[in-house]
Amino acid sequence: GYGLNALIFITMARFLDPANFGSLKVAASAMLVTSLVVGLGGARAAGRFLPPRLAGSRQASAYLRFFAISIGGLSVLVAAVIWAFVLFDPAPLPADIHGHHPISFIVLMVPVWAGLELLSQTYMAIRRPIAGSLPARFVFPAVGLAVIGFAHWQGWYLSAVSFTLVLTVAGLLTIAVFGTHLAVTERARLREPPEADDDADAGPRDWLSLSLPMMGAALLIMLVGETPLFVLSLLGETHAAGLYGAAITLTQSFLIIITCQRQLYGPSLARALAEGPEQARRLHAQSQRQALLFVLPLAIALIVGGDWLLGLFGPGFAEERTILVILVAGLSVQALTGLAARWLDYGGHARAVTATEAGTLIGVAAGSLILVPLVGPVGAAVAFAIATAAKSVILVVLAQRRLGLPVFALARPR
Repeated sequence: GYGLNALIFITMARFLDPANFGSLKVAASAMLVTSLVVGLGGARAAGRFLPPRLAGSRQASAYLRFFAISIGGLSVLVAAVIWAFVLFDPAPLPADIHGHHPISFIVLMVPVWAGLELLSQTYMAIRRPIAGSLPARFVFPAVGLAVIGFAHWQGWYLSAVSFTLVLTVAGLLTIAVFGTHLAVTERARLREPPEADDDADAGPRDWLSLSLPMMGAALLIMLVGETPLFVLSLLGETHAAGLYGAAITLTQSFLIIITCQRQLYGPSLARALAEGPEQARRLHAQSQRQALLFVLPLAIALIVGGDWLLGLFGPGFAEERTILVILVAGLSVQALTGLAARWLDYGGHARAVTATEAGTLIGVAAGSLILVPLVGPVGAAVAFAIATAAKSVILVVLAQRRLGLPVFALARPR
């Protein structure tokens, strides 16, 4: 899934210069943040409130209808605000060759992406994880690449705006296919005996009391990653945003390591803590050793092959290879310590994790505002890398002090 998303951005960059790619990357980041907000955390709380079988469940119908209406209504409100700004502001946003900034049209993707996330997590809630991983992470980018290829083959002019429209169509097709599949397969299960629904009496207030805090925590984490791009755009550095956007797209490969570790070890963390400090330290050491096995070769590959990898985006994207090296350094530290936040969550210290993320966001924003005017996109990379590495160190130190886990647990415990 990460590879397909990266391939979409590389494909789009081949048709754009760094400045227009920067505008598109900023618009995509704004879309991700806005999609999370308009969803009100409904996708993240689906596993708590949706029953194992949707068909015949009033609770499931009410839950999905409530959050679908929220996504639609809030998306329309966001679109109205942005389009009013574009139409009436005397100093319009930077434009592509058509005279439009991609953010003017990226609002079409907001309900689509929020809908894809809700659809995926609905599959997860009814214990169909393979189907749940397909819509947003695999099928949508694959369909998007296919539609882009078809448009190029037909000779259409491809700009940042047309890419946005093409991906919107791809997202709508994916929702239509998987929404129909979910409805048909769930209806076929009506003959099965219903399972007990412990939350049958829950309503919007109950749903939002859980979903909004989950959304807020996810929003903090997302903003940490997207803030450097927003600052570059705010300061008018669209060309620099394109260079930074190419480098950060490549370094998102570190997220694969973190995601895999959390899925692999996540179910075992609470049990290890319950069994005692010795078992927790053993699992902690094992996870760090496995992370190192993947982080080290990935970091070397990105640094050694940086010029070639950045060249995949097109001419001009390799002119600031230093950005990639700096980001690799910061994200390597995060990948090695990626489970520290999960240990603290399961150990009853979630507030400490949230406070650390909030401090990281402030550090990234302040550092970018100070350094970008001085050294351009390299400054944004430095601010992000230092803040990310500092957050990672703080979390492992907290895990050591509160849970007794060693900061560096690469050696096998005796």
